[in-house]
Amino acid sequence: MDGLKRRAVISLASSYISQFLTTAAEFVSKIVLARLIVPAQWGVFAEAMLVILAADVFTDLGLSQHIAREKKRPFGNVLLIRAALSALAIGVLELLAPQLRFFTPAVIGPARALAPIVLIRAVGSVPTVFVDRELMVHRSLAPQFTRLSVMAGISIGLAWAGYGVWALVAGTLCSETAYTALMWLSVRRLLALDLTLKHTRALLTGSRYLFFIAIVGLLSQQGDILVTGTLLSPKIVGLYAMAVTLVQRVSKVVETAVYRVIYPMFCEVADDIEKLGRIYRFTTLAITAIETPIYFFLLFHSGFFVSALLGPKWMPMARILQALAMAGVSNPYATFGMEVLRATKQDRMLAVTFVSSTFVLVGGGLLLTLHFGVMGMVAANYMAVSGILCAIALLRTIRQQFLDLTRKLVVVYLVSFVVSAGAFVLVRGGLARPLAGMAAVPMLWALFFRLYGIHLGKETLKSL
Repeated sequence: MDGLKRRAVISLASSYISQFLTTAAEFVSKIVLARLIVPAQWGVFAEAMLVILAADVFTDLGLSQHIAREKKRPFGNVLLIRAALSALAIGVLELLAPQLRFFTPAVIGPARALAPIVLIRAVGSVPTVFVDRELMVHRSLAPQFTRLSVMAGISIGLAWAGYGVWALVAGTLCSETAYTALMWLSVRRLLALDLTLKHTRALLTGSRYLFFIAIVGLLSQQGDILVTGTLLSPKIVGLYAMAVTLVQRVSKVVETAVYRVIYPMFCEVADDIEKLGRIYRFTTLAITAIETPIYFFLLFHSGFFVSALLGPKWMPMARILQALAMAGVSNPYATFGMEVLRATKQDRMLAVTFVSSTFVLVGGGLLLTLHFGVMGMVAANYMAVSGILCAIALLRTIRQQFLDLTRKLVVVYLVSFVVSAGAFVLVRGGLARPLAGMAAVPMLWALFFRLYGIHLGKETLKSL
């Protein structure tokens, strides 16, 4: 196995260990916090974090994505640009915070308190991009575990004491600070901060499309919170945000670890279309085969899931969770397809894809939410325009691999539905039915691995 593949597998293994442990612990802490903090307070926090995420995108300018695909990487310039813009953004946030009343007046204080995170994340982004790009994800394990521990300890402690949304604010501030400090410690002898001012213009010019894409991407990821926060009560926003969070837990466990490795891999093999297509096909099929059985379980057993984990005050969320369940696998081509377009520098196509999907999500979500409330926003999540456009671009770029992937995805969806629906229909009784649904998930994984994954699994184990 060549050096690149070996580094990728080891980095991916490290990333998965980190992602699984941190997400599992984060999931448990969120369940505890959900039992201590009412849905309306979660809604306020989601709206405040939307403001912070927007500021983060505007201070990044697309530089984090752009520098990863360049041969020469002047991290010193990136750090200087981001730090300067972040300091400016904090001042703007503090000044304009009263204008956030269009959400709810309750969001003003938390948004102001969270403003320093913009600078903290900007400083921490440089070592994070470095370890991801160099496939040294194992160096971020300790910082990630620390961030999670600090977040859980402070937030749960303050929530238990009755501080509500401020428990989440304090936990987020302290955890991000700890993560950034430890990330810099982990790369202090490896990361050279090349600071040559002539590189600044090239960085800004080269990242301009990615900056635009990042802005649109933020709307595609957080536009639902913008729409619901503007039109609905904080309680409904909290219920919707928690349902989205639970659905995204699946993709966060399965996909995020791969994202940290797959984009650098795509950048390395961008000139070899055949190899690029194989990597894309393998990863997309593997991820979809893992996620689909889980989402079908949520579809058929959302009421049991909410009742068992969150308690009665969150039960109105069950129908939202059920309706959202399959959104996670409604757009499989775009999962890593966007990274293929980014790595091959098809920035204009990437921009068109993001703009179209965001326009449909936000515009369609706005119209549907006005008429149908929160379920209108749920429906907008299934308008997968990005998947259609991304599929067209991939068909042109990696045609044969794309067609082979499509045939196998059809099998994954059909078999998962038949087995999951069969477990729901054939098994009667209160607890027996969800237990049968749970048992169906690993059975489906074993089947798909038998069909598609044995060769890849053996090769990965040999590398490790």
